[in-house]
Amino acid sequence: MPRIEKNGPPEAFHWAEARDEDFIASLRSGDPGLRRACACMDTDLSEARGLVLAYFRTRQGPRWLFDFRETEPEVFPTRNYFWGTAIDREQAAQVLRYRVRDPNCREGWHDLGPEVDWRRGLEHLYGSSGWLVLHFWYWGLFAAAGYAMTRDDSYARVFERFWHRWQEDFPFHLDPDRASYGGSFSADHSVMRTGRRILVLTDVVHSGLLSALDDDVAFEVLKYIWFASGHYLRLPRNRAGRYVYVSGNHNLFDSGTTPYCIGMAWPEFSHSSELVDLARPLIRRHVRSSIHREGVSVEHSTRYAWYIANMYVQAVEIARLNEDELLSAAQEQKLRRFLWTLVELSAPDGSLIPLGDCQPPPDSLQLHSYRALFDDAAVARRAEAFGVDLGNGHTPCAKVCADPPPGMIRRSMRHYRESGMVVVRDGVDKESSLLWIVADPRGKTGHGHFDFTSFQLWCRGRPIVFDTSGFGYRIEEIVPEERAHYYSPFGHSLLTIDEICPEPMERLGDVRGWWGSGVGDARIEEASAKGLRGRVVCSHRSYPGFTVRRVFDFDLAQRWVNVEDQVQVLAESADIPHAYRQIFHLGFGLAPQLAGSKAAVVMDGVKVEFLFGGSECSTLLDEHSVFAQRAATVFGLGTPRRLVAQCETAHREVRLSCRIQWELIQ
Repeated sequence: MPRIEKNGPPEAFHWAEARDEDFIASLRSGDPGLRRACACMDTDLSEARGLVLAYFRTRQGPRWLFDFRETEPEVFPTRNYFWGTAIDREQAAQVLRYRVRDPNCREGWHDLGPEVDWRRGLEHLYGSSGWLVLHFWYWGLFAAAGYAMTRDDSYARVFERFWHRWQEDFPFHLDPDRASYGGSFSADHSVMRTGRRILVLTDVVHSGLLSALDDDVAFEVLKYIWFASGHYLRLPRNRAGRYVYVSGNHNLFDSGTTPYCIGMAWPEFSHSSELVDLARPLIRRHVRSSIHREGVSVEHSTRYAWYIANMYVQAVEIARLNEDELLSAAQEQKLRRFLWTLVELSAPDGSLIPLGDCQPPPDSLQLHSYRALFDDAAVARRAEAFGVDLGNGHTPCAKVCADPPPGMIRRSMRHYRESGMVVVRDGVDKESSLLWIVADPRGKTGHGHFDFTSFQLWCRGRPIVFDTSGFGYRIEEIVPEERAHYYSPFGHSLLTIDEICPEPMERLGDVRGWWGSGVGDARIEEASAKGLRGRVVCSHRSYPGFTVRRVFDFDLAQRWVNVEDQVQVLAESADIPHAYRQIFHLGFGLAPQLAGSKAAVVMDGVKVEFLFGGSECSTLLDEHSVFAQRAATVFGLGTPRRLVAQCETAHREVRLSCRIQWELIQ
């Protein structure tokens, strides 16, 4: 009797129960070798396994982002390694010493030892990015990179050791109750982490490493991709049979990019076409609803906006390579505007302006994200101005676009109304000045901080007033009090009143609940400029009983910015003294010199003066920003300091101001 072919997810819930026969029976292909494998697996399973391996080691399609089975690259490009555009030989060779990359720990690497002791990398599970590196299986990516560049079988032996140890300690398994909520397959296997592993293993296959692996391990790699990806069909679906939609980066990756890319890359699996059919409309919906019309992501964090951008990029690349119509022309244009907006949000040094959770990615990676899909003169000029080499990333899908992004070039000021952000710059090179202002209207945002009316200032390319709050997002072991401080107003350059904090700072909790519905009042009332001179007015009622307006007057051509906080005390808070603190967080390593109500900073040929004033007599302080110190230590940055002008008064109307002016010095 012929075997009955079954579609749908694997029947087994645990990796230990995944049968070779079920994997082979699920394969759909007209290839003679795979047909013979299905026919003989009941009588000669060893031969069937060999036929499956032979097919996948040599198959010519579908196309992936790269294929190094026959060539040796100089560097190993990948969209899965999100700390850079590629892995070089020196980085890859570290895996031969059982060291795994982690840029968010002091040493930069986790030394797991020949026994592959996962605890060494997971001991700071919630603070370090070690859990990202290990749970995303980047150890496999580095082994694949090393083999692709050298054809050294030592990388295969290390991969095998890592593989066996992982399957001993963290075998994939599914808990149906957890899967019904959509975010996790089981306690150790979130949907996001599982997706990263499958994409990494797809990179492994196309690196050529699969041919160097022991046949048993190589077959298990293929079976793992089939087994884990098949369970994506168990994610919650609505009555129409589509995944339950939730805005945000997890849903886009978990239910969109991952099933789409896997379905396109592994069409032989019986569940692949269903994954593609379910993921395609979800990705389209994200383009429609998770990108504002002005090109800004609903994720109110530049790091996470960039992270999301690459989820779109990888899916569109796979679609283009395999001639699938993933997005309409209008949707691609909207995606292009989003990717270009990230380029516009570059600081003078070429990195993303830090905003919200997590430090910005290194090496101007937002330019590479745009360049991956769109190759025009505008991004080439930006890259040249920032000193960025766009040639060291793998961009096989970039289309030549002669025209620059419409409406996005040659503006000195941009007001992103839907996101409550303003950026003003006098140029786009490393010597330019830039003023960044945020008054998030607290709409549908993610990973945002309580940074209403906060600002950052670069003077001739140097970060002077800087947002240090995101740099500790994943620094080693997390400290709730420290993390809560990053989210709170106290971690940003704005006015605080009475150190109001409805919940204890040692409790992270839902920080959005700290400030109540009044947070929704944060807005930009005015944003106007003529050339490089202009005014921005922000307001909020986030402190109960107070209305705060912050007025920015500026002239970047004349090198000055004036910041004035105007406080109106409402009746319920009147006639009692209140403490006001105007806080300016300085760039890492800046050491201010105080003289009365003045402060001066000298750095790299620039002298910056802060002149404080207002309606009250204030005391000027130079404080060590202790909550940012651990991040500074880990990343090798200078001491974080902040200028604080503070006063206490019972007046109904209060003004605190600071004029910041700078000049070039020899």
